[in-house]
Amino acid sequence: MGFGVPTYNFSDQVALGTVSGVIPVFKYGYNDEVGTSEEAIWSSGGAYTGFISAAEFVEVSSTSSSDAAAGVGLRQTMIFGLGYDLRAQHETVTLNGLSAVTTKKRFFRVYRMTNTASGTNEKNVGTVSAVGATSGNKLAEMPAAYGQTEMCVYAVPLGSKAVLTGLLLESDVAKLIDVRFNVAYIDPDTKLRRFAIGSRLGASGGVSNLDADPGVVVAGPADVWLSGIAASGASNYASAQLVGKEYSIA
Repeated sequence: MGFGVPTYNFSDQVALGTVSGVIPVFKYGYNDEVGTSEEAIWSSGGAYTGFISAAEFVEVSSTSSSDAAAGVGLRQTMIFGLGYDLRAQHETVTLNGLSAVTTKKRFFRVYRMTNTASGTNEKNVGTVSAVGATSGNKLAEMPAAYGQTEMCVYAVPLGSKAVLTGLLLESDVAKLIDVRFNVAYIDPDTKLRRFAIGSRLGASGGVSNLDADPGVVVAGPADVWLSGIAASGASNYASAQLVGKEYSIA
């Protein structure tokens, strides 16, 4: 019996959390009805409304009373995003059904909510929303029964750089959609945004897998999101995945 030479897979080690200062980027989402006006690839549909101009407290609620501390659905969710200082932060929120629960921290961006505790249903029964307490804008949404947000929206924090290396697109085979890769840099002092990249990735019908080598580097703080426009003149389903790595540089 021979012994093979052990191999070191950097991406696997990043995913396992064994590489200091590097975390994986894996953002995915869908939009059931992308229309002829530009819409973000997120489950809420329409333009993304989470690009707020100042950090604010976030109110989390569900459309179902079963998503609560002692309910059968989602009991706790962890919110991921950027804080008032544009650096990465997260917070765990215990749900209270239809009644909004306010975070203890202020968020400038929210790009993910996950299921950290649930009842016998194992996932959220209703749609769980994170809404800015001041602006009233929806920042993130967890669709019913998904247990995770479905939004191809990401925020690179201050002191980090993201290297984006892969993109998977899917739409109805019989229809076409123009998908766009967008980046806007955020001024750390004024919080004003500077739109930098609006690359049109072309019309996709079916499944398209795009790889970037070398990857696209985005220095934080910055917003990254995918959007789409139905090219056929009719509403169209679209989903996307964006992958890469985020490196801490400061």
